[in-house]
Amino acid sequence: MLYFKKKNLDSWRTFKFEFIILLSIILFGIFLCFVGGYGSHEDTLPMIGVFLGILRDKVFMTSRFTGNPVAEIGIGFLSYFFGSWAANLITFLLFIFSLLFLFFSFVNKNKNILLLFLILCLTNPSLFFINLQPIDAPWALFFLFLGVLLLSLKHYEIACLAFGFCIGTRIYFLLFVIIFILFFPNKNISYNRKFFIIIVSWIIGGLFYLPVWYHSQFSLQWLDAAMPSEQGFIGFFGRFSYKVWFSVGSIQFLIILYLLFKKFNLLKKINGFYSLSLGILTNLLIFLIMPIQLYYLQPFLVLLYFLLVQACDRKIIYTIIFINLLTWLISFQVFKFTYKSNDICLPRHATNVEFHLDLSKGNLFEYLYSRQKIKCWIDEDSDFGKKIIKGQKLR
Repeated sequence: MLYFKKKNLDSWRTFKFEFIILLSIILFGIFLCFVGGYGSHEDTLPMIGVFLGILRDKVFMTSRFTGNPVAEIGIGFLSYFFGSWAANLITFLLFIFSLLFLFFSFVNKNKNILLLFLILCLTNPSLFFINLQPIDAPWALFFLFLGVLLLSLKHYEIACLAFGFCIGTRIYFLLFVIIFILFFPNKNISYNRKFFIIIVSWIIGGLFYLPVWYHSQFSLQWLDAAMPSEQGFIGFFGRFSYKVWFSVGSIQFLIILYLLFKKFNLLKKINGFYSLSLGILTNLLIFLIMPIQLYYLQPFLVLLYFLLVQACDRKIIYTIIFINLLTWLISFQVFKFTYKSNDICLPRHATNVEFHLDLSKGNLFEYLYSRQKIKCWIDEDSDFGKKIIKGQKLR
C-alpha cells in the first residue's frame, strides 16, 4: 500500500513539474506571437499577397511555384482582418494541436508521456521559433495528423477531407498522406478502402490546385520547386547534412543517434513504428532533394521525438530538453562559415567552411534579431509597409 501511495505521489509531482514547464513555454510562445510581427520568413508576404491580390485586384497568382492554397487563404484572411498576432497565434496553436493529434492517434496506453512529448517538441528551437510566424508547414502538419487521428477513430469520410486539406496546403505532403494511410496499424481497414481514401484525398487536395493548373494552360510546369544546385553534389549533400544536424542540435544529435542504436529493438515494438519510420525517411529524402528551409524538416523532428519519448527513460528526455532550452540562450558552434554576403536581406550562400569551436548568442536572440528581416521585402514608406512593420491588420 505504501509503495502505491509513493508511486502515485511521484507521478503527481512529475505531472505538476511537466505541466508548469509546458504551460510556461506555451505562454511565452503566445507572448512572442503578439510581439513578433509578421515574422522573418520570405514566404509569408507572398502568401498574404495571394489573398490580397484576389481580394483587391482580382488577380490570381501563387506565392511560390505550386503555391500553398489553404495556407494562403488562411494566413491571408487572418492578416487582413486581424493582423500579425492572429496569424502567428493560429499558426502556433495549429502546431500544438498537430502534436496532440499525432499522440492520440498511436498511443493507447502510457498516456503519461504526453506532456513530455509536447515539451520535447516545443523546446527544440527549429520547431518552436519557426512556428511563431505565419508559415504553411504547421498548417499542413495539422491537417495531416488530424486525418491520421480520424483514421484511427474510423471516421474515414472526414479523414479524406482532412487529408485533402493537407495536400492543399503543401502538395508534397501527398507522400506523407499515402504512407500514413497505407501503413496505418489498423487491420480492420482493408487495402481496398485504403486506396479509396488515398484517391478521394488526392482529388479533394488536387482541387485546390485547379486554378494553378488552369492558369498554366493545363501544362505541368507549375509542378516545380527551387533546388540549390550551384554548389555541386558535395555542396548539396553538405548542406543537407549540416541542416539536419543543426535542426536536432549539436550535442542532441549525438545523444539521439546513440539512443536510436541502443533502443532499436524497443523502438520496433512501438505502435505504428513502420509508418512513423517511413514518414521520417520520406521527409529526409525530400529534404535531400531540396535542402533549403529548416521548416521542411518538421515532420522528421516531430516523428523522431515521438518515437524517442516512447522508448527512452524520462531522465534521458529531460537531458535533451535541458540542452534544447540551453541553446535558446547560448549556441554552441562547431563550424565557421564564410558567406558571399552578410547582408540580412540576401540569401546566405556559404563559400567556405572550417572547423571552429565557438559560443554565440542563442536561438532566442537570433529570433528577436530576425524580426527586422521583414523590412527586406517591403517599401517602408508605403501604407502597406507601415502596417507590416507594426504588425497591423491589412484591411
